[in-house]
Amino acid sequence: MNHPKLDFYRKQLDDLDQQLVSLLAERFKITDQVGEYKSKHGLSPMDSARENSQIERIRKLADEYALEAKVAQKVLRVVMDEVVKRHKAVQAKHK
Repeated sequence: MNHPKLDFYRKQLDDLDQQLVSLLAERFKITDQVGEYKSKHGLSPMDSARENSQIERIRKLADEYALEAKVAQKVLRVVMDEVVKRHKAVQAKHK
């Protein structure tokens, strides 16, 4: 069956997914630099105060964009957990 409207929506979603992956890759490039910095300066891979402020900031941004805050916070939690894992790996590599 031909569903042009559905195809249109799917194309929009595909384009947004591409942008999300591109932004995520860029974010990890920067957080990898943070991990190197932390390792060189003897800082902990995890910064609870920073994580808490980020979660709150994301909640406010979600509200601004009419996105359910829990969804945005879950996504950020996955990203932050991966960042900490990568930071720990960098520190282990430098020991």
